[in-house]
Order: sequence, then C-alpha cells, then structure tokens
Amino acid sequence: MLATASAAAPFWLTRPARLIWRGARWLLGLLAIVWLLLLTAWLLLHWAILPHIDEWRPTLEREASQSLGVPVRLGQISVRSGGWIPALELREVRLLDRQGREALRLPRVAAALSVRSLLALELRFDQLLIDGPQLEIRRDAQGRLFVAGLSVDTAEERPEAGGRAEEWADWFFSQHEFVVLNGRVRWIDERRQAPPLELSDLNLVLRNGLRAHALRLDATPPPAWGQRFGLRGRFTQKLLKRPGDLAHWSGQLYADLPRADLRELRRHLDLPFELSEGDGALRSWIDIKEGGLVGATVDMGLRAVRLRVSPKADPLQLEQIEGRLQLQREPQKLSLRASQLGFVGAGPEGKGIVWPRSDWGVQLRMAAPPKGAKPASGLDAELAPLVGGELNAQRLDFALMAQIAERLPVGEVPRALLARLAPQGVLSELNARWDGPLEAPKNYRLKARLDGLRLSAAPAAAPYAIGRPGVVGASVLLEASERGGQAVIGIADGSLELPGLFEEPLLPLQRLSATLDWKIEPHKDQQPPQLEFRLGALKLVTADLQGEFDGVWRSGEGTAASGRGARFPGQLELNGRIERIDATRVQRYLPLQVGETARHYVKEAIRGGTARDVTFKLRGDLADFPFDAAPGRGQFRIATQARDIELAYVPPAPGQPLAWPVLEHIDAELIFERGSMTIRDGRARTLGYELTGIEGGIKDLIHKPVLLIDGAGRGPLAELLRFVRASPVDEWTGHAMGQATSTGQANLKLNLQLPLADIAQAGVKGSVQLLGNDLRIRPDVPLLANARAKVDFDRKGVTVSAGQARVLGGDATFEGGTQRDGSLRFTGQGVASAEGLRRAGELGFVPRLAQAASGQAAYRLQLGFNNGQTEFAVTSNLQGMAMDLPAPLRKEAEAALPLRVQTTALAPGRDELRVELGTTLLAQYQRDVAGDSTRVLRGALAVQDALPALPASGVLAQARLGNVNLDAWAATAQRLAGGAAAPTSGSPAGPANGPASGPGSGGDLLDGGYMPGQIGLRAQSLQLNGRPITKLVAGITRAGGAGWRFSVDAEQLSGFVELRTNRAGQLDNVYARLARLSLPKQEVESVSRLLDTGLDQAPSSVPALDIVVDDFELRGKRLGHLEVLARAGPTRDWRLDKLQLRHPDAVLNASGQWLNEPGSAQRRSLMDWKLEVADAGNLLEKLGQGRVLRGGKGQLSGQIGWLGSPMSPDYSTMSGELSVALDRGQFLHAEPGVGRLLGVLSLQSLPRRFLLDFRDVFAEGFAFDGVDGDVTIARGVASSKNLRMRGVQAAVLMEGSTDLASETQNLRVLIVPEISAGGAALAYAAVNPVIGLGTFLAQLLLSRPMEAANTREFHITGSWEDPKVERVDHKAALEAAKASADAASAAKE
Repeated sequence: MLATASAAAPFWLTRPARLIWRGARWLLGLLAIVWLLLLTAWLLLHWAILPHIDEWRPTLEREASQSLGVPVRLGQISVRSGGWIPALELREVRLLDRQGREALRLPRVAAALSVRSLLALELRFDQLLIDGPQLEIRRDAQGRLFVAGLSVDTAEERPEAGGRAEEWADWFFSQHEFVVLNGRVRWIDERRQAPPLELSDLNLVLRNGLRAHALRLDATPPPAWGQRFGLRGRFTQKLLKRPGDLAHWSGQLYADLPRADLRELRRHLDLPFELSEGDGALRSWIDIKEGGLVGATVDMGLRAVRLRVSPKADPLQLEQIEGRLQLQREPQKLSLRASQLGFVGAGPEGKGIVWPRSDWGVQLRMAAPPKGAKPASGLDAELAPLVGGELNAQRLDFALMAQIAERLPVGEVPRALLARLAPQGVLSELNARWDGPLEAPKNYRLKARLDGLRLSAAPAAAPYAIGRPGVVGASVLLEASERGGQAVIGIADGSLELPGLFEEPLLPLQRLSATLDWKIEPHKDQQPPQLEFRLGALKLVTADLQGEFDGVWRSGEGTAASGRGARFPGQLELNGRIERIDATRVQRYLPLQVGETARHYVKEAIRGGTARDVTFKLRGDLADFPFDAAPGRGQFRIATQARDIELAYVPPAPGQPLAWPVLEHIDAELIFERGSMTIRDGRARTLGYELTGIEGGIKDLIHKPVLLIDGAGRGPLAELLRFVRASPVDEWTGHAMGQATSTGQANLKLNLQLPLADIAQAGVKGSVQLLGNDLRIRPDVPLLANARAKVDFDRKGVTVSAGQARVLGGDATFEGGTQRDGSLRFTGQGVASAEGLRRAGELGFVPRLAQAASGQAAYRLQLGFNNGQTEFAVTSNLQGMAMDLPAPLRKEAEAALPLRVQTTALAPGRDELRVELGTTLLAQYQRDVAGDSTRVLRGALAVQDALPALPASGVLAQARLGNVNLDAWAATAQRLAGGAAAPTSGSPAGPANGPASGPGSGGDLLDGGYMPGQIGLRAQSLQLNGRPITKLVAGITRAGGAGWRFSVDAEQLSGFVELRTNRAGQLDNVYARLARLSLPKQEVESVSRLLDTGLDQAPSSVPALDIVVDDFELRGKRLGHLEVLARAGPTRDWRLDKLQLRHPDAVLNASGQWLNEPGSAQRRSLMDWKLEVADAGNLLEKLGQGRVLRGGKGQLSGQIGWLGSPMSPDYSTMSGELSVALDRGQFLHAEPGVGRLLGVLSLQSLPRRFLLDFRDVFAEGFAFDGVDGDVTIARGVASSKNLRMRGVQAAVLMEGSTDLASETQNLRVLIVPEISAGGAALAYAAVNPVIGLGTFLAQLLLSRPMEAANTREFHITGSWEDPKVERVDHKAALEAAKASADAASAAKE
C-alpha cells in the first residue's frame, strides 16, 4: 500500500518534495500502528482489568502509601461502565499523617477516565469529583506546609519528595475537571499559634486545558469571619511549560466577600499594613502575571476600620470607607487610582475627618534597573528611585490630607511641609506632571484650582526680616512650571498674614482680587535662580481701607546672605492708591521698619477720623528701606488728605487719663517721606476752640522722633478755660482756673514740642489775649467784666500783664503771675458800689446785706493760689458807703468803719478766715477747703464783746447787748430777703427757725458750718413780738446736729427748752421743762395761727409737743401745773394725746384732735375731757367769775367739738354732750350776769320779784345737796331735760335751752317745796330725759294736790346779763285735776 502510494506520487514533484512525501507516508503508517496498540490496551483495561479492580485494593493501598509517603487507606473501589469511558468510585479514602492522625478523609471519590490517558501514557480523568472531603492543612512551627499530611515544601531534606510534589502538581493541573462538593477544610497554623480555621460547605470546580485554567471556590467561614464568600479565577500559562509551575501563570483572580471581619484575616495572613479592625464587604480583582501580583482592584464598603500603614505612622481610624482602589505595577511604573473613594474618620484622632467621594490618581515613574538586572514587576517588589510622575485629582481636601499624612508613609519631607503649612481648602481640577525626585524636580507642569485655601504663616529666622506669608479664604486659578507661572487670586472675607512686615501680621480682608505672574530664570553658574513677581490689578478692601495697587518684586543679584544687593529681601517697586482708610488703623499698616516708637505714638495718638486719597509709592532695595540714610537709593512716600482726625498729641500712659485735651476735626495734608512726617496747612478744634494754619511734623521718625506743631486761633474764651482745666496748664496755674467761667472771644497762639520717646517731657507754650471778656475766676469770686489782659503760659508758669476790668460796679486793675516758689499771686485795686454788691450774688449774704447799703467805697485786693489753695485779703474803710441797719450795725456814709476780710493757708487743705468790722463784729474760722465745698472746723464770733478763744471744735459765739429790737431785725431780714420767709409773729426766733436756703439767703453760712453751735447771750432788754423780755441770760447750744437746747432765765420765763429736728433739718419735737411760763392772749392766737399754717402747708413740719410747766399762766390767769403731749398726724390733723391742768381746786384731764372738716376751710376741734372739782366756788373765783358759789364738789365730763383752734373755742359751732354731778354747795348772792349760766341757776332774785314766802330759804342763796343732769350742745345751743338741784327745803327742776354764743336762754324752772315727806324727793327722782316737767306736773296734781298747790313754775328768757323771769299759773290745771278726781270717785261708788 505504501508502495502504491509512493508510486502514485506526482511525477512533477522534485526530488526533495518526493522525499518528504515518502516520510509522511511512513509517519502515517507508524501512527496507525500506535493507535492500534493503544486501542488494544484500552480494551484490555476496560474489559479485563477494571472489573477486578477491588481485588487489587491492598496492592493499591501499598503502592499509594509508598508513593505518597503517608499511610493511605481505601475503603472500597468500584467501577461503572456506560460505554467506552469507564468510571471509578472510591469510598472512605483516608490519608494519615506521620503521627497517625487523619489528615484527609474522602467519603466518596468518583473519577471518569479520559482517553487522553492513552496519549499521555499516564492516568488522566475527564472528571475527578470528591464529595464531602475533610482536609487538614497545617503549618508547623518551622513553617513547613502539610496538606493532608503531605508536605508540599520542595525544600525538604529528600529531594525526591520535591520532585514528586512537582509531578503531583503537574498531574493535578492536567486533569480536565476537578470538583469538590460539600467539603470541609481545616487550617492549623502552629507557627502563628492562631486558633484553627475551618471552612465548611466548600465547593470547588477546577477546569484545566492545554494552556488555560479556570477555578471557582465557594466556602462558608466561621460566623466570626463573616458570610459565605467566593473566588473565581481564569489563568493562562506559557506554552511548553509545566502545568504545575505557577510562576508562569498569568490571569486574574476575583474574590467576593459579602461580609468579612478583617481582624480575623490579620491572624492568618501577613498584610503589608497593620490591620486591627474592619468589617464590611469587599470585592477584588487581582492581576497575576507570570506568577507575580502586578495589579489589584478593590471595591470596598467597610466600617470601623483601624489600620496602620507604616510602623512609624500613627494608626488611622475610619468610621467607614467606600469606593474603588486600583493599584497597577509595571516594570518601571507604579500607578494608584481611586474611583469615588471616600471615608469618614473616627476616634479622637480622626473625628471630624470626612473625605467626600472623588476620583484621583497617582502614577510614579521609577528608574530603570541596572544593566543585566531583571526589572521588578510584582507589587511586593522593592521600589526603585523615583524619576518622575503624574498626579491628577478631581477633588482633594488639604486639611484632610494633612491629617491623614501623619498616618501614611508619604515620607518625612512632604510630611514636614504639610505640618509647616497646615494647609486647608479644596484642590480641584488638578493635573500635575514632574520629572525627577519629588523633593527637587527637574521640570514640572502644574494646573489646578484652589478654593478656600488656607496656609499657615511663619516668621523669618532673621530679625526684622519678612517671614513666610499665610492666607485664609483664598481662591486661586494656577498654572505653573519650572520657568514661572501665573495665578488669578481672589479672597472674600478672608485674611492675609504677613509676619515681619506689620506689627499686627494678620490682616483681615473683606475682598481682594489680583493677578500674579512670576518668572524663574536659572543661572548658568549654579547660582540660585533669579525671581520676578509681577502683581497687577490688586484691589483691596478691608474694614479700614479700600485701594488699588500694582508692583514688581525682583530678587537681588548678589550672593551675600543679607544687605544691599543680596538676593533677599530684594528690590520692590510698588505703587498704589487708597480711597479711604480709618485713621485709627493707620498704625497697623505702618511697616515695622518705621520704628516702634513712631508706630506706638501713632497708635495711641490718633483716635478718630479718616484719611482719603492716599497715594503710596515705594521703589528701591528693601535692605535700605525706608531710605532715610541714603535718599538717592530709593523712594518711599505716602501722601494723604487727613479729614476729621482726632489727635491725642500727648498720649497718656497705660491706664492713665488724658493729660492734654485732644485736637478734634483736624483737616490737613499728611506726608510720610522716607523717615519723616510732615503736616501742612492744617485746621483743628480743641474743646470747641478752632485753630488754623497748623504746620509741623517729625523730621526723624526712626531715630529721634520729635513732633513739632505750631498753630493759632480765635474762639470762645470759655473753651480756652476748658483747655486749661483739662491740661497740665491747670497745675501750672495752681488750679486757679478750675472753676472759672467766661464769655466772649479770645486769641490764642500755641506751640507743641513732643518727644515721642519721652512724652512726659512734652513742651507746650502759648499766649492768650483777652479782648474785653466777662470772666469769673470762681463761683464765689465777683465777675471781672470787660476784662482785657495778656496771658502767657509755658511749663514754668503763667504771667498776666496789663489787666483791667470792671468789678463790683467799679473799675479795677490787676496783674501778677507765677512766683519763684511756684505759687500764683495777683494784686488789684478798685472801687465797689452798693449797687454792684447787690448784683454780686456769688458773695452769699452780701448782696442781701447790700440792699441796706448806699454809696461806694474803695478797696484793695490781694489774691493768691498756692498748692491748690486760694488766699485773699480785702481791706476797706467803707467810707462813702452808708448802712441802713438796726443797731448795732447802723453806719452813716461819711463815717469810717474799717473792714478787713482775709484768708490764710494753714496747711494743705486748710485755711483761716478772719473778719473784722471795727469793734462791732469779730470773727475767726478755721476751715477745711480740700473738698468740693468749704467746711468749718472751728470758729469764734463776738458781737460787741471780746473774741473768745477758739474751741476744740464747732463755733462759739458771745454777745453782750443792751436793748435789742428783734422785731426790727426780723423786719429788716424780711426786707433784705426780698419777701423771703422771716420769723412770723409769735414764731421762735434765732436758730430754731432752721437754715435758710437760696442764693444770697445766708444758707451758705449755715451749710458751711459758720453759724455758732454755742451762744452765750446777755441782754438788758430783748423785744420779741412787741413784748419785751427783760434781764435775759441765755445759753444756747446745738444738740448734736439734731436741734437746739436753750437754758433761759428772764422775768417772763425760766427753764429748759430743747428744739429737736429730724434728718431733713425740720423742727420735729419741742421738749420743755419750765419752772414758769406766762402766755398773754396775743401769743395764744399766734400759736393757733402757726399750727393752722403748718398743718395746711406741711403736716410733718408741725412739731410734736412734750411740755411740762410748773406754774402756768394763760391770759392772766394762773392755772397751775400743766402737762401737754401733742403730735401732728400724717393726714393734716393734730392729736392731743394728753392735756392735764392740776389746780388746787380742780384737775382737768383731756385728749382730742384737730381734724379736717369736709366742706369747711376750718378744722374741727374734738375734746374728750373730764373736770374733777374739789371746790367749785374757789375755782370759779380764781378763774375770774367772782364769788358766785360756795363749796361744790364733783365732776364734769363730756365730749365737745367746734370749728377752730383747740385754744380758741367757737361757741357758735360747738356740738357735743356733757354731764354734771356736784355735791353740797350753795349759790351766793351775785349780780346778774356774773357767773353767766350759773347765775341763771341762782334763785335769789325770784322771791324779790314775785314776793313769795321763800325769803328764809333764799336769803343767802340756794343751798343744794346735789346738782346733776345731762346737757346736749348742737350748733352752739345747749339744751337739757333733766337738770336737777336738790336742796333741804325744795327741789328745783329745769328744762330748756341756752344759746352759748348769744348768751340767751329759754328755760322752764319748777320749784317743788318739801311740804310733806317725800314730795321734793319724789320730784327729784321722777324727772329724767324721758319724763319731762309737764308730765311730772300732771302726775303731781293728780296724786298730791297739796304739793302741787305750793309748787311754783317759772319761765326764764332773755340774756344772761338781764334774764326775764315769768311765773306760770297752775289754777286751771288744778281745777281740772280736781274734777277729774271727783269723777273717778263717783264711778267707783
């Protein structure tokens, strides 16, 4: 057949082709023979060997144990054949380790033989299935790995074991399909001493091809590890490489962990970082090339992560992390990319860290390996030196990066840079590329956008150098390279920090916009590059200013570290214009190079205003700034128009008030040029005074700053006086002008020389020209009218020259100034008129006294101010001035009466005042003048007596007078007071009236303590209220500031009186203990008027009374011992708590009120009284009623009231009730009208008028055993129905009324004689207010006709002076009564 084929070869083939053709034929034949042999062997195995395989089980166990090196036990072997492909099934296959432990248990193994076994000449399976295996994988303490008791470490001592492992690996990865179902794998790590890990319900499918491998693994870990996970992989291997050689595998492994606890993973794996916590879901794609990891992609959703990526880094705690990470490693490139990666920090270190989900990527280029070395490509390979890279980011948060950098292995240089800059803000649209090391790239390109940028500033290492600037709130569009770049900068509500430039380095900004271009020109000789920054269109708005700037800065070309021409600080050319700036903030924009002294002065001196249209120009080497030493080498100039500036030109020391008034509303041109300051054409005001033509400045701001200011003005003198008081000039003048007031205009020239380094040595000079002003130096000093003078002042003192004015109604001249001892003294002379004194209200009581004066008199004045105290001396003989005053101060105009008033300083805050008015009045006071008001410490006063010695305290007065008319002095005081209140008639005179008040009233004398507290008074006669008090000796003392005490002895009274006052100085209580007191009628009326007026005007001003008089006489009647307790109520009433008069013949006790009467202008007096009479006759006689009654003992009591004073009863308005009860008395013979109402009761006249038979009864007056009854008074009419008198011979019954005001009566009198026993007694008992005289008489006629026939009735009318008595006839009544009686008797019969 082969021959035939050979013969059949095409004839046209060439010889080589024919050789090939023959070879092919032989090869095909050989293959056919081989295939026939394989088929024969397969049939032999299928039908001869496999059916008897279980019989060979012991042999197979022995061969397997020998082959594997561990004991193998086979439970059962069976074969199933369904065709050409036989299937084997093994049961209970177990492998034991060297210690006899079960390392692998296979309950069931099913294997389908593959035809490829014939081709491979080894056992191959189409499918190898293991159901329910239990596998133990163990690593011993030496790190050797055992799978099912078989060591897989090829480095064991037996080389054949390593070869056998490779053979097994090749055989395993050559099987078509390997399946594990429901398996269990137990991992024991003796080296880590970790707890065993068991994976249950494990399913594994592995499919192998010629070059491809695919696997899938699903398993369930322990609950603490997480949920069931899965692994999938697809790999290829190089052609002609062993299947088990994993180093030539390439592909991708995918892992899906729905939930995993990463802490458990850390126990069994060595991770490239320290992971102590973490829980969540993971998906990963791991790229493998030639057995090595070259890339990884991880999708993560983890929580509670805690990891340390570098041993030197701090741990990083994350509350959660989500996103995708891709890491790719190429031979010379490493890239890391993040997609929507974000996380939230946790723990004390990470709290507040929130990295929003964003995209970013980093690609690092590494140096090529040395020639001949294999390039590293795995992730675990060591990194080569960096030669460049790229970085792009969608969004990066600088603050978070800085925080996280402490926990990432970013290198010390970047970490230190982040620590120094402390960046914050958001970087977006970042695209960067560089060549060379990251710390020093050879070239780079950068483009980015920054928002909310914040960078920390740092001071310069060298003093007075400008440090690294900082920024807050900046937005930047940036493009940069190694040759330069440009940026657009904007800041809104942010700040710049410029250390080393300003004293306050932090500059808050409301708005800033600018463009910045820079160039970097490298030197060829390895010198630092030349830098140039060009700033354009800078618009700046702060709370203090708004302006525009542009400028160029260049680094110096020199190589020196500092000084002129050095690289730093460089050269600057800056121009700008500021529309406005708050003047108080100018100091914060002055460079530190201006000098601390000048800057501090500007800060403390400028207190308000604005600077407008500020122009700024700077040009030159900053090493020479501000170019004061070398004017030709640079320029520095700031010019502005200052408006409404407030300048404290002499700033106070810290915590101290201003020593000099500020200059206000300054308008001037202000120029800072190099090291000087100039003020031109200025205007200002100080305390309302306007200054013009202000010129000055500071020639040397840096080394010796001295401010010079010259100005002049014209304005109100009052404002100049305010200037004096508010400045050290006040001290230079001895505080002489501290209370001065003035009117009119005055001229001023002012020169200031202020050394800023020692402001306490400030020099001020000035001159004031008075132009006819009205000037009052102190409130108590007379007005200097139309004053003209020149006043010069400086630090040495004050000088006044050519002074003249009109004072006290006359012309005066004056001059003076500061003396060598530092005091200020003036002398003057002039003429004072009475009219001028009357207008001088500042002199206290003098203007009032001058109302009694006329004419004029010359005087001389000496005035001094020493250590804050005023001294003066006024002398005059008063010739030419008359005094119309009562004695002893009356003076005629031509008479001379020497007057001297002088004050002398005794000690700081104390002086002495002496007044001498001839020999009539002498006074000496020592005073405390340190406070706001003068206070008398002690003093002495004499009137027509020798001046007593000064007491230890208080004021002592002595007066020895002849005849003094106090009424005349009271009238004069009222006249001089211009209608002011003076002592009224009957009111107490002297100190008891309290202090006067009002200008010129003399109240200043009282308030200042000039009035004496002790007075010794002697007078032959003192007329008061028209009544003389003779032979008066009185001692008057102030009762501790709460009233006065009087010890008085005169012919009219004697005793002790104390007038007590309240806190308001009003008379509150009159306390008197008198041996005798006599009050005539007019004085009683005066007291009534005084009480009535006091209650009307101020009830609280009416004093309470506590008076005891041993011998009291009222209206010429001696009433005996008197006790009075009375007080004023709060509602305009007056209460008499106690009134007691104790007379030898009677005692009167009473209490009452003096109340407001509604609808009436008068008050109503109410009295509850009781009069206990021991001898009514004597009492009436002593009261001036004559001898109208003998004896009579009993009491009278009741309650009565009337309109008017308690001391003046008004009978016409009287109302009330009273009761009478007297025993054993006799009415005596008295003329009608004597005894008034009592005379009506005397019945002496009745027998004479009617010639009755009662002469023996009434001859000497009617004697009675008792008199009683009740009287009712209504509107001045007293009436009674039961007034009864009982005598031995008769009873007298009375009813009717009497008018107390008109003294008239209308009485009915019934006399019942005692004829039969009981008749008069019956009459006395029967009459009462219910049964009147008429009813009694009718009963008497009916019952006792005899007594009725002898009873007499009288009707009394008329006045008390001349009463009309008429008899009333009872005959008709008697007959009617008799007839009635007879009729009654007949009816009975």
